[in-house]
Amino acid sequence: MGQAVAASLLIAVVAVAGPAAAACPPAATLTGAPDLVDEVRALLVTRGIEAEPGPGCPRVLAILVRSDDGLEVTVQASGHRSEVRRMREMSTAAALIESWARGDLEGPLLSGEGITRRPLAPEPEGARPLSPTPAPAPAAFSVHGAVYALRGGDGSFWLEPEVGGCFAIGAVCAGAAVRGRFDPGLTGQSLAHDTRRLGVDVLVGADVSIPLGGLELRPGIGAGAGWLRSSFVGEEAQGNVDIDGGGLRLEARLGLGVSLSDDVGLELRLRAQLAPLARALVYDEQGLALAGEPSWGVGAGLGLRLGAP
Repeated sequence: MGQAVAASLLIAVVAVAGPAAAACPPAATLTGAPDLVDEVRALLVTRGIEAEPGPGCPRVLAILVRSDDGLEVTVQASGHRSEVRRMREMSTAAALIESWARGDLEGPLLSGEGITRRPLAPEPEGARPLSPTPAPAPAAFSVHGAVYALRGGDGSFWLEPEVGGCFAIGAVCAGAAVRGRFDPGLTGQSLAHDTRRLGVDVLVGADVSIPLGGLELRPGIGAGAGWLRSSFVGEEAQGNVDIDGGGLRLEARLGLGVSLSDDVGLELRLRAQLAPLARALVYDEQGLALAGEPSWGVGAGLGLRLGAP
């Protein structure tokens, strides 16, 4: 009778554990430098390792950081287990992560060349369990400079130099830029009204980095405020005639970049901007009409980016 009960319990345990194990396929969450994450993730997909564990399944987190001789991989798992290794090959990193995801720490997957073991300090007593949320990639700072040629909605032509910087967390880079604006009065309303215009804009915004083969696509948005001075240069006026204005600035932009080195990139930039409060014409005290500010503009520019985007 006792043997029959034990056998029944064993069958029940196997019946419950079998589906539970099947419901937890091997998975590993990756975080770190986006290019490293994309390359290692592609290798793990070919090995049958999913990007996220299912509900109730154990979590394996791998943090990828570029090092002088390759990359450093920190692997953490539920239960306070962790390990740090340095290696030269992406395939070796994928093999290490796969061995953790499958629970085969001593299997042949770890026998690749170019691996240096570096033990972690022992976990202190009472340490908090591994957070289910992956740690964000460290922030990186970059600066850029560019020169735009822009056509205003009033037919005018503008030259606009720009400098700025941003902090990148993951694929998003948020920051600010200062832009000069110069209308030499060659076309449009500025030519018709003998006007030269000079201004400065300050904007904040964010861009998203999207790898595109060997290139990088960077769509973004910005908002801010600007100052603009319209100066009359015709013969009708006696003395200087300057009228100052300004207002809200909104823009959408798209950059296409290519790396020249690890820390330098060349970018082609497209931009569309709006000035919702702009006035096409402004007048001095004597009723003399000057070109005001175009309510919209589109342009293109070329620039350099320094630092990690």
